[in-house]
Amino acid sequence: MTIARISDGTSNTLLASEKWVSPTYYGGPREDSSWKSGDDFGWADGWDYDGLRSCIFPPVSDGANIVEPADSTSPVKENFQFGSAHPSGINALFADGSVDSINYDIDVEVFNKLGHREDGDVAVRE
Repeated sequence: MTIARISDGTSNTLLASEKWVSPTYYGGPREDSSWKSGDDFGWADGWDYDGLRSCIFPPVSDGANIVEPADSTSPVKENFQFGSAHPSGINALFADGSVDSINYDIDVEVFNKLGHREDGDVAVRE
């Protein structure tokens, strides 16, 4: 990736942020459901919930009341959500190198735009 390929602007493009992890898994994954933790293998494991997040879902607090599916073989959407243990939002790193807080109540469309580097629909941070 090059700076030139971030056509929506580096100050308006989310590069990395904190991820949602259920407090149940703060001590590590449980033997019966390690895939649900989103934090069991590490970032270098490849395509895994440990390093993947998506801006199509709004960020959520780690303490959010999450209901796990009855089918234990299906991943829950929360493994794709950004989140944190902070009370009001997530810390986010933008492509220009700045770090800012994003509130949990951010409009999901704005959050989605922040996660797309070249959609032509710039979401300006306030």
